Amino acid sequence: MISKSIFSFFICFLIFLFSEQSYSGEVSDVIVKSKINKDTILIGDHVELQVTIDCKPGTKIIWPDIHDMFTELELLEKSKIDTVSNSGRTTLNTNITLTCFREGIYTIPSLVFMYEKNSSLYPAKTDSLILVVNTIKKLDADI
Repeated sequence: MISKSIFSFFICFLIFLFSEQSYSGEVSDVIVKSKINKDTILIGDHVELQVTIDCKPGTKIIWPDIHDMFTELELLEKSKIDTVSNSGRTTLNTNITLTCFREGIYTIPSLVFMYEKNSSLYPAKTDSLILVVNTIKKLDADI
């Protein structure tokens, strides 16, 4: 007779085994990521927001209008979209240069991209990011 704990372990193992097999090898239609080159800057310094989209070749991507997204941060520049095809996937990259002239902790909002699949539109979004903007402290004149 099999003990109850061994039987429970065996059932858990089978669930784990089959759940791993059902997800192995699957790649999402569209994967979007964003990162910043530094999470703390001084007032007026620049920070680079890199946006990367990984998708199947030929996937139609609708980019958000980023010009009105940054309320507290100032958009300085957006690079052209660089497209690289490799291993049956297409990667789209762009860099967005931002700055800020007020001290504080700011959220770089999630960017929502839309992509078309089977004549329907689906969202794919980045994570929001935190940027800390520091000021330069004055030195006392009486040194």
